[in-house]
Amino acid sequence: MKLVNDNVKINMLITNILFGSILLYSYYYYYKHNKKTFPKLWGNIRDNNKYLLSFSVFLAAISYVYIFIYLLNITNNKRNNILLKELNIQQILLIIISILWTPLSIMYLKNDDNKVLLRLAIMLVLFIVSMCCLLYYKTLSKLSLNKNIYRKMVLVCAIILFAHTFIGDFLIWSYNFF
Repeated sequence: MKLVNDNVKINMLITNILFGSILLYSYYYYYKHNKKTFPKLWGNIRDNNKYLLSFSVFLAAISYVYIFIYLLNITNNKRNNILLKELNIQQILLIIISILWTPLSIMYLKNDDNKVLLRLAIMLVLFIVSMCCLLYYKTLSKLSLNKNIYRKMVLVCAIILFAHTFIGDFLIWSYNFF
């Protein structure tokens, strides 16, 4: 059992290193090749709200990392092993779909054609990412863990992640961008 669970955790580690690196590189790549367009991704969000949204991004990233580290250290058992596999798939979906946001948004800003379809695609990406975060929370809550402060922190972190992606990205950002 331990070997199987360790393999799941290794897969989770590889998933986050590989796909996380691709996500971060995509932000760098699109910034480097779209320096004039990139600041327009803020839409009509003003300075104070930019700081608040940036803080929310930072808090969501820290929350994701905390959850990830916690998952690599949870107890081995059959139920957790199954749920870890589900969480790994959810992480893959979350990261891959997140990669789509930047190029779609830049295409929206640069093209006059297909604005409606691009807007719909961007909104769909943001909605799917937020729903992945909600599913992530639901799956995390099913893990058989000790009822300790670390478990509670994992669930709080998952709520922060969902709140940022749904309220910060899907609602506030899209309202100000479009």
